[in-house]
Amino acid sequence: MASSRALRLLAQTSVALLLVLSFSSQRQGINTAFPHAKHDVTVYGESTWVTMAADELESQARTLRRTCANSPAMFHRNHPRIASLTAQFGDGLPYRRAVTTHILHSMVHRTPLHIFTAPIIDSLWNKHAFILSVLLAELAKPPAERLEWLFWVDGDTVVLDYCQSPATFLPTVSSGASNTDKPQLNALVNKDMNGLNNGVFLLRVDEWSVNLVANVIGFRHYRPDVELPHSEQSAMELLMGEKKFKDAVRYVPQHWFNAYYEGRTENYLERKSITEMEEFRVRRGDFLVHFPGLEDKESVIADWLNVSSRVGNAWQSGTALRDLTAEIAAFWNDSGDII
Repeated sequence: MASSRALRLLAQTSVALLLVLSFSSQRQGINTAFPHAKHDVTVYGESTWVTMAADELESQARTLRRTCANSPAMFHRNHPRIASLTAQFGDGLPYRRAVTTHILHSMVHRTPLHIFTAPIIDSLWNKHAFILSVLLAELAKPPAERLEWLFWVDGDTVVLDYCQSPATFLPTVSSGASNTDKPQLNALVNKDMNGLNNGVFLLRVDEWSVNLVANVIGFRHYRPDVELPHSEQSAMELLMGEKKFKDAVRYVPQHWFNAYYEGRTENYLERKSITEMEEFRVRRGDFLVHFPGLEDKESVIADWLNVSSRVGNAWQSGTALRDLTAEIAAFWNDSGDII
């Protein structure tokens, strides 16, 4: 039995390492200048449109930093070293504009952003191959220089509150200081009506995360008989429920950083009350909006991009309908989790 588990682990690890090597090789083959870094934005693949977008956003980023003084999102708190990761394939303009909101967000907070534009394996499994490559690159650095957390966001998300940092959703050091018996917290995820939605999540830069992501990548190869209705998302959910991972995973409320859209953008713009509104539906003051499972996704994203630019900073204008500051603090105080 033990030898069987060892063989499965070896096979899974071999697959993961081969994918990372493939990623590195393809990245260099696309252009010897990659990864291309400017404004702390690193692109793995074609980068021209990213560079142009970042150059055009400099003035807007400076303005937003000034307006964020009115935000309750602990904008000036000393955050752990964190980077955002996302992917954008193809030439779809709405998707590129959606990723541009994350470029602007990273510039406002002066935090790194990694954008993956060159697929190396099939479909959604690219996500975990990319995450694994970044994890391994960071862990090769001295501890004082490496990132502490990664924030993954799918390419069909649009930032609405540029003042909010993903680090805001992490527990503070003091919130778990009284409970040192609890395992270290390594992943923040959320569920929708179908179970885990891994379109947006936080992952610690740690050996634990390498093991989780490598297991996800290898899952369909060493467990081919297991049905995965939602591809790599199902594999991730199954693994996070297993004994070796579950104690370091925390499911947080979906609306914290993965709110879903409502059908009419006018509701977001004009709503005065949240009475009878489902908790997971986006409203002014939320960090971002996500559009999973839509057939006409590009046109919907385009509409919400226009809405985002029209609303601007809801905290500065006093029109925000949700402030999570107290809710997040209470959640972590009750949980006793340690960061």
